[in-house]
Amino acid sequence: MINNKVYIGQSIRVQYRWIQHKRELNNNRHINSHLQRAWNMYKKDNFKFEIIEECKKEELNDKEVQSIKYYNSCSNGYNQDYGANLKMSLSNKLIKKVYFSEETTSRGINKAQEVEPIKNLKDIKKIKQFLLGKKNKRDYMLFVVGINVGLRAGDLLKLQINDIMEGTKIKDEVIIEEEKTNKRRTFSLNKSAKEAIQIYLDSIENYNANDFIFQSQKGGHIKVEYAHKLVKGTLRELNIKGNYGTHTLRKTFDYHMRKMFLMKLN
Repeated sequence: MINNKVYIGQSIRVQYRWIQHKRELNNNRHINSHLQRAWNMYKKDNFKFEIIEECKKEELNDKEVQSIKYYNSCSNGYNQDYGANLKMSLSNKLIKKVYFSEETTSRGINKAQEVEPIKNLKDIKKIKQFLLGKKNKRDYMLFVVGINVGLRAGDLLKLQINDIMEGTKIKDEVIIEEEKTNKRRTFSLNKSAKEAIQIYLDSIENYNANDFIFQSQKGGHIKVEYAHKLVKGTLRELNIKGNYGTHTLRKTFDYHMRKMFLMKLN
């Protein structure tokens, strides 16, 4: 209220979300450090909570993005992203989520480096063509699905046939329980992801409903370490410069989704 800056958010349980925000802010543990500093500086009596619009659940993401743009609450407010989890780079400390992979120095000592998204669409096409040319279509499916759904590697690799299939048809939407948060999450399978899945299913003789999609030859699903080596090794073999690993799949999804939304906003 002092500086007329705002923070925009969305929720299907509005009062509960507001209580949660206040509890975290009062305990100096809010994930939004920009908002936390303002709360500490101006004190709670100088903040006001309002419902600016009510809408259907499926409209929440669009409404959040539109409101953040209307109130300019990224550039002149307390939002650290464009809404709907579309991240912007205000500063490394405030918002940039860092993913790490292990590299070794010439002495064999591990060092942490930030893993990058694949930004160039030509590089993505090159990778897809390369992996599609392999006999085992599983790795092709892993790459294509990974960059099109934006799941954490652990959640992605644990997907089973019955998660994505309804009879003989690939589902449009999939519901999972996230390993890290234990929360239910719904994600969509677009045309590219569905085609990659179908190519893989057509390449194997048979499968059961409880089989993992990314089945290991040793049984169970392939491990995160394998996915990391696959991504890193493939891009190295194709001479695509940069530091890549398992999180590259998710970061590539985030990067191109953000780019698409920003084009719509402009």
